[in-house]
Amino acid sequence: MRVPLLALLPIALGTFASLANARFTDDVDAREIHARSFHDDLALDQRDILATISTRELIDALSEQLERRERDLWWCSKCKAYFYSVNQRDAHKRRVPDHDITKVGGQ
Repeated sequence: MRVPLLALLPIALGTFASLANARFTDDVDAREIHARSFHDDLALDQRDILATISTRELIDALSEQLERRERDLWWCSKCKAYFYSVNQRDAHKRRVPDHDITKVGGQ
């Protein structure tokens, strides 16, 4: 028995449409509740991580970053610009090699 392919097309499309309609929910409240619970779980995880870090550890980490920032500070007198890393300074030297860059911060 031969069945034309075009005869099966409406049946297939109807089946897919009913499956898609069965999965669709227009319940905004349910989506908001799910989003809030996800956000609350994330906030709790972040709070737990921060709770394990002591104030002294935070201050030490911030002090280290500040010291590193102070060590890496250069000044270009012609551009009147600061460079906070070796990469920035070197890139500027490659672009304009005749500029005078001096170290102003740190050790």
